[in-house]
Amino acid sequence: MTFRKYNIQKTLISALLSVLVLATACVEEDDGSDAVVPPLNPVLAFVEATVVEDFIEGDTTVVEVGWFSGVENTGNITVNFSYGGDISGTGSVVIPSGELTAPINLFTLGMTDDLIAQGPREVTITLTASDFPLNDSTINTFLPVSFEYTVIDDVLNFGFEESTVIVTEGDGEITLPVFFSGNGGFDEDITIVYEIDASSTAVDGVNYDLGQSTTFTVVVPADKLFAPTPVISIDLLDDLVDEGSDTLDITLNLLDVSGSDEVVFLDTLDNTITYRIVEDFKVFSWATDTLAIREAGDFEVEVAVTNKLLNTAFVDVVPDGALPAYIDVPGVSELVFEESESSEIFGFSVGTGAFTQSGDTTYVQFNLENPGSLNNDNEISINPGASVLTLQIIDPEEE
Repeated sequence: MTFRKYNIQKTLISALLSVLVLATACVEEDDGSDAVVPPLNPVLAFVEATVVEDFIEGDTTVVEVGWFSGVENTGNITVNFSYGGDISGTGSVVIPSGELTAPINLFTLGMTDDLIAQGPREVTITLTASDFPLNDSTINTFLPVSFEYTVIDDVLNFGFEESTVIVTEGDGEITLPVFFSGNGGFDEDITIVYEIDASSTAVDGVNYDLGQSTTFTVVVPADKLFAPTPVISIDLLDDLVDEGSDTLDITLNLLDVSGSDEVVFLDTLDNTITYRIVEDFKVFSWATDTLAIREAGDFEVEVAVTNKLLNTAFVDVVPDGALPAYIDVPGVSELVFEESESSEIFGFSVGTGAFTQSGDTTYVQFNLENPGSLNNDNEISINPGASVLTLQIIDPEEE
């Protein structure tokens, strides 16, 4: 609660208590004149509207203690109290002459805003013998003389949402988002260090490019808990060598925490993350496995390659056995893919000799074979489930 809110609240409480005083201090006679009513027995109690159940360490949290009576306060009133539980001690406040309430800042009672995550602290605060009697809460339950509250650490939690992530070397980069949660903003910049763990099998300059030392940092600005999640990127290196999978293990550690915040790893998050970097094989395949042909003409079928090619690559289109005379494949049967291309077209023609009105269906197959590249890339292969194109040449019956 801010001081501004407290001042507004205090004004409202004083006004309400003043109404209570006036309402109980006089009544109207039959002739319209005021008659003084004997004052209520003055009692001390907490103002119920200000009682709290919990607050965050470091917050200005004020509870009001009030003098409840039918007359105005004409002298300073000392109110004593004690508090116990996880935090204990005693204290007192003075309700000044002419005032009906005095504030107690709960945060100032036996604690400071520290850097230690202590967990919730349960405290009971109770009014004790003072200048006036305490309210009998068994009779006036709306005027408490004791209540419990919980002090909550102003903790900033951070970590990774996942412990293992699989990426391919062709993804280009990996990003390291750090997820934050907590009870509010924090007072100082938080600098967090990322560290490449020695257990990693991935090698800088071979599998990834960090461009700096094995440690690097991100700064979360003060009071920016709900700002965009900080992210650091690491470039992945896409090579032409089948190396199997490698792991890049990254650990989060605190580099610098100054100010009054507890910064810890959240139980439900991880402070380490493993990136499994797998090969991005460039795989050739037919876009379709069967093509039905019912008349003579020119035809085209697409051959696709997955993942980005790093240089010129090629694959042969080979017929399964001798081709019938009515099928013509112009030019060479080798399809050439330039760097970054994702598909090429295989073209051929079927002549009228394929159709003799016999009603028969003839099958002709083309296979993808001999994949390769200018650099003998051994990450290039053929999809065994899409390596065969079957032509169904359907000869209609003579009418």
